[in-house]
Amino acid sequence: MRAADAPDAPLPEDRRNAPVWFAHDLEAPRCTALFPRLADRRPALVVVGGFLGSGKTTFLNNCIEYHRARERFVAVIQNEVGATGVDARLMGDGAEVLALDEGCVCCSLAGSLAGGIRAITADFTPEVILLETTGLANPLNLLAELDTLRDMVRLDAVVTVVDAANIVPTLRDSDIARDQIRGADIIVCNKCDTVDETGRAALRATLTGLNGRAALHETSFGRIHPSLFMALEGERPPRGLMPAPHGTHATHADEGFAAVRLFFSGTIDEAALAPLLQQCPGAPFRIKGIVRVTDDEAPRLVQCVGARCEVERLDGGFEGTPFLVFIGRNPDETALLEHWAALGATAEPPAPQAEADTQPAQATKSASGGQSSDATRGCHDHH
Repeated sequence: MRAADAPDAPLPEDRRNAPVWFAHDLEAPRCTALFPRLADRRPALVVVGGFLGSGKTTFLNNCIEYHRARERFVAVIQNEVGATGVDARLMGDGAEVLALDEGCVCCSLAGSLAGGIRAITADFTPEVILLETTGLANPLNLLAELDTLRDMVRLDAVVTVVDAANIVPTLRDSDIARDQIRGADIIVCNKCDTVDETGRAALRATLTGLNGRAALHETSFGRIHPSLFMALEGERPPRGLMPAPHGTHATHADEGFAAVRLFFSGTIDEAALAPLLQQCPGAPFRIKGIVRVTDDEAPRLVQCVGARCEVERLDGGFEGTPFLVFIGRNPDETALLEHWAALGATAEPPAPQAEADTQPAQATKSASGGQSSDATRGCHDHH
């Protein structure tokens, strides 16, 4: 027997330092030296944008479900135009949701994103953070702020979701819509089931003409595997973030976009809802909200994009005053109030009830372990 083969003989240096001896300890210095990404404990950040009604929330729910099935904790930061958000109520129950309403992270709420990320990472230690910007957000105005977040998050990609049926006329009329395409690392062309092959081919040419750098994926109902737009299992992101451009770019205020919110304190006739939506003054590009109807305790979720409107039953309940939000160019609040007056619309919510009247509801919420009454933050249960 040779001395090197004796049972007590020391192993040669190459065998002594082989990864097999420390690969079980992913935090060991030698392991992280070989695989640097293992030492990166920052959550992944994916920014999801796209024009009004493109299907961003459906896309996010699919992504959340993917990570939830793999027991990864996901946090969502949602930013909507208007003081009352709808999309946070539509998130699945596999994520913690932080809503940044009454402003846009790309303009009036600029600088608030870092605070939101600090709060949500301190409270929940997510593995993935999804930032859903407003449908009127310009990502080119956000890229510089994203660069300042690198100590807190790993920036995977800016994803722009596109409504295949409506994006072409929108691109003609809006600098914001064009910049949403130009600022994307990944373009998800959604709702492709609504467009024939000739239309899809023309759309591909239009989108690649605006941004030939971005990866383009076609889908319907927001279905796309997360590996196509973010790093999974220690991989590198599919594309690096584009560099932040110099100067400022178009905002929704520059293009005259604004939101008007109306409240409906009572129940309304569901049959009267559809014609009022279709004939809405000013032809808002986007209408969304939650209303109560006669003859059914379940509220109704209202979603309109252009001429396409959907009114569906919202299971899971809704606490608060029913409302509709109208988003368009220079919306006329007076005309909208007159149009919806027959259903009891008001510009301000009704005065709160006396404390004695609200105590039973508060007790019920507390006993059921429900969400916080603070609408700014909470984990939402409706799918």
